[in-house]
Amino acid sequence: MPPERKGLALGLVGLVRVVPIIVFSMISGVVADAWDRRQPDALHADRRRRWSRWRSAILAFRGTTAVWPIYLLAALGSAVGAFDLPARNALVPTLVPREHLPNAISLNTIMFQTASVARSVARRRADRLDRRRLGLHRQRDFVLVRHRRRC
Repeated sequence: MPPERKGLALGLVGLVRVVPIIVFSMISGVVADAWDRRQPDALHADRRRRWSRWRSAILAFRGTTAVWPIYLLAALGSAVGAFDLPARNALVPTLVPREHLPNAISLNTIMFQTASVARSVARRRADRLDRRRLGLHRQRDFVLVRHRRRC
């Protein structure tokens, strides 16, 4: 792929990830409400998402130059996520008594937000440790080395 088209290809990955969410968000809530909540689909969604990630890793290690498999896997992973979140949210009211539901929803939201912040802090620390290990003290040098590794 020519270097001037790499930005377009990356933008198309984002588009391919958004389209299934838009399309399936209309019906995923209905499916989550109709599904038997005693059989959580979250385990199966995690398996499908893991399968998609493994396939992406295999494509990367094989050195695949075609972009359509990446688009396909991105769309499949996004479609799984579109059905997974409503199914998980529909499960919460069945797990706690009605009088504790507002607290359970608040706790669930706090846990999600805390995990999001902790992930970004851990990423920054890992980058800082990687910079020290490589002997790079400036962020610019670290970004250049990381970019060269990926290319």
